[in-house]
Amino acid sequence: MTRSVYTIPPDVPFLRVLAQGLADKAGGYTSELARMLVLLPTRRAARGLRESFLELSGGKPLILPRMQPLGDIDQDELDLRLAGLHDAGSLPDIPPAISSLRRLILLSRLIRARTPDMSDEQALKLARSLATLIDQVHTEDLDFSRLATLVPNDLSEHWQQTLSFLDIITTAWPEILKDSGQIDPADRRNRLMKTLAESWAQHPPGTPVIAAGSTGSIPATRNLLDVISTLPQGSIVLPGLDLDLDEESWDALTDTHPQATMRTLLQKMQLERRRVTVWNAAQDLSSVRPFLAREMMRPAETVHEWTHLKDKLPELQKSLEGVQLIETKTQSEEAHTIAVVMRSVLEEPGKTAALVTPDRNLARRVCTALQKWNIPVDDSAGSHLVLTPAGHLLQLALQCVLENYTPASLLNLLKHQSVRFADTITINNFELRLCRGPRPSRGLDSLRQRLASLRTPQPELGVLLDRLQQAFAPLQSLSHGLHDISAYMHPLVTLVELLAAEAAWQREDGEAASLLLADLHDQKDLLPPCDLQTFDGILRQLMAGIPVRHPVLHPRLVILGQLEARMIQTDVMICGSLNEGSWPAEPGHDPWMSRPMRKNFGLPSPERSIGLAAHDFVQSLCSPRVVITRSLKVDGAPTVPSRWLQRFDTLLDAAGLEKPLDETYTAWAFALQQSGAEACPASRPAPLPPVASRPDTLSATWIERWNRNPYHLYVRKILNIAPLIPLDQDTTAAERGSVVHDVLRDFLSQYPDHLPPQARDEFIRIARARMDSLETDPAQREYWWPRIERLADWFIANEREWRHDARPWKQEIEGKIKISFARGEFTLFARADRIDRLKAGGAAIIDYKTGQPPSAPAIASGEDCQLPLEGLILREGGFDPDIREAALFSYWKLLGSKSAGEVRSYEDTAAMILNAEDGLKTLIDIYEDPQTPYTARPPRNPQRMFDDERAIAHLARLAEWSSLDGDDEGEAA
Repeated sequence: MTRSVYTIPPDVPFLRVLAQGLADKAGGYTSELARMLVLLPTRRAARGLRESFLELSGGKPLILPRMQPLGDIDQDELDLRLAGLHDAGSLPDIPPAISSLRRLILLSRLIRARTPDMSDEQALKLARSLATLIDQVHTEDLDFSRLATLVPNDLSEHWQQTLSFLDIITTAWPEILKDSGQIDPADRRNRLMKTLAESWAQHPPGTPVIAAGSTGSIPATRNLLDVISTLPQGSIVLPGLDLDLDEESWDALTDTHPQATMRTLLQKMQLERRRVTVWNAAQDLSSVRPFLAREMMRPAETVHEWTHLKDKLPELQKSLEGVQLIETKTQSEEAHTIAVVMRSVLEEPGKTAALVTPDRNLARRVCTALQKWNIPVDDSAGSHLVLTPAGHLLQLALQCVLENYTPASLLNLLKHQSVRFADTITINNFELRLCRGPRPSRGLDSLRQRLASLRTPQPELGVLLDRLQQAFAPLQSLSHGLHDISAYMHPLVTLVELLAAEAAWQREDGEAASLLLADLHDQKDLLPPCDLQTFDGILRQLMAGIPVRHPVLHPRLVILGQLEARMIQTDVMICGSLNEGSWPAEPGHDPWMSRPMRKNFGLPSPERSIGLAAHDFVQSLCSPRVVITRSLKVDGAPTVPSRWLQRFDTLLDAAGLEKPLDETYTAWAFALQQSGAEACPASRPAPLPPVASRPDTLSATWIERWNRNPYHLYVRKILNIAPLIPLDQDTTAAERGSVVHDVLRDFLSQYPDHLPPQARDEFIRIARARMDSLETDPAQREYWWPRIERLADWFIANEREWRHDARPWKQEIEGKIKISFARGEFTLFARADRIDRLKAGGAAIIDYKTGQPPSAPAIASGEDCQLPLEGLILREGGFDPDIREAALFSYWKLLGSKSAGEVRSYEDTAAMILNAEDGLKTLIDIYEDPQTPYTARPPRNPQRMFDDERAIAHLARLAEWSSLDGDDEGEAA
């Protein structure tokens, strides 16, 4: 039997050469082209062939061949009428395919019936895995009835239970499909291909049929190609069949080899490889690059041939021309290097480049890196709907309601790229004035309370809150209880359209999101009532299974996945992320069948996917110029080079050649990232502000900070720069001190002379009232309250004992004094937590500490000088002229933990005050010198830094210079 089977070598542009050959067969760009039917693997290949015809014809209008994608299950369906079966009566009655969403929901219902404790979201996830298994079985043209014989007695009970669970697809699922009059998508595709093959075998079409680019990895496709090859005007064009591979290697091919799938196809056709010829338009175009690919991919049984490579050294060296290997330290560096390579291609007029990678994270990084040159490139391999802007918008809208309108959720929504709900100035004002600080406990009502407490009216923020409340009201009304799925649809769609207007459903992801919501609404009767949290989980799980592919945005640069890159060749092909686990990907874990079970059932081994990935890699490797990249680490973990790169290294070692490593683009990428910035670590900041700008009024607390880190004072008091309060601030640390202080102040104000008999009850009453006035969520309240109760017991007992020798006098009293210096007067002020009169004479200055109080050596050395400076103000009459003697300094440690509290007192107050006074005057005099810098100092105890100090350390780039700089001894203190 004569068969017309051709191949196009991997080192020539497949679609361009295919188009040229078809034109040659038609005698030029004539009407004969229109009589041809060309079957291609994907829609992208069909678009590429149309573009190739347009390019070859110089843009002239043409009547092109009919192009039919064989398609994948979810995107394309074989059109039998387009394929030549015009007689409606000849078409078999093939039931329609069930929609993907309906199938997922129905399978999840069957799973829930078997496992009632499973959530709807988990059931949908498992249903997707089950649907994949169903498609695999149909794709391989297998019979589900064989499942019963898969588990021998020597396998674990787990597999017996799994087989019992799979009764869903052998018994229950076929009945559902029968009742609905539908079939699985993969089953329908198989039937369509079988129908077409049978029809053509019995009634060969009178027009040319060319199947190009398919390797016959699917049995139904393989059978169709077999039939086409026997048609009088039928032709098969294989992509990259290696006609020069020696017979010993050809016979030893395994599933992981790039030629394995085509060998299986030729065996199906009962066609010897030598009977395959090169496509007419490609006969004189091949280079020596396939020699490199052939040797790299040589089966293990024939690698001994590498010992003779030195005899073929000129050929191997020539095949290495145009191959560059780039290894980077991190994936971020890899992405920037690839971006530089792609940018450099644009310097050559008309040249094109493509990045091919299975790593979508790397693809996104490259897209972002190219934006620095305003180059619009999108990952045309796409991503799942849940990761797209439209998917994010739906998730953020639901998240606001579920999280009770936390500032973070509201800002994420309002700053979404598609949202046009308010102008940027209003949103920024909303963030700075209402959102930063402790998390509001009552949602929008708490934000309204914050708005009312602002000193300056902000009417535009009130309008924004009103609009938000109105927009969310319909969805908010469904936040409690169980509701039908359809009940959530209209409020959610309306909310999204209010937020984003027409931008909500634009682009491919917006269209996919609208189709999903419409489809889900149609299937509403299949899902039971659920709460809003469950609806959110269901929507996320459904979006995670919907691929969204983006159009090519740049005429000369493109980013492709492996599937999209098949049969596409550009001037520069960049193969990215050549690491094990990425390219090739690790064989996925099959939760339903072990390896022996898959083999016995007839499913392909996981290694077959590696062979297909290898074929894709070889096709790209044989481009005129190829750049291979990999990162040595991903997410901080070391990587292993792809098995093909390992073979590449071994091959070159056997030939005595060096790897074609190229560091040029990596160096360029590094230089670009460092441009305008210091290449060495930052030096220690030591600013010299004008003397007139240096502060002459400070609190005792700031004197202490000045002494510890002059740069801190410079930033806060001279530059007047303050760090932003964080979103959802940890109120456990931020407000505990102020709450305790307020409770003690209120309690002592009510009972300055005598404690009541029920002092503890009064303390608890005041504390509860103070807590109720705070924006404290229940979890934090549960954390605080037991500590406050323990603190109440300790404080009342300590206060009773303390009042034997002292009497409360002043609380949170402010005082100040003036100190003369060269420029005039320096004002020192302080706010003392508490000053009591001692019965023995003098006063006790008390400081409440909800953290760790300073040590005696720290006070004596002047490192912690707050209380001694307050003693200085007291001595000079700054608090009250009637009492000037500080006889005692006392720190009351108020933790509320198991130890509850502790008192640390110091009686050598006069010496401490003199030491603090001398230190302050010396500090003032030193910084009156215009040559004295406000030098940054590392903290003596980094673990005890508060948030403000951490922000200043970051601003000073402490981590860059602290380990390289010397000690700070000898500086002003």
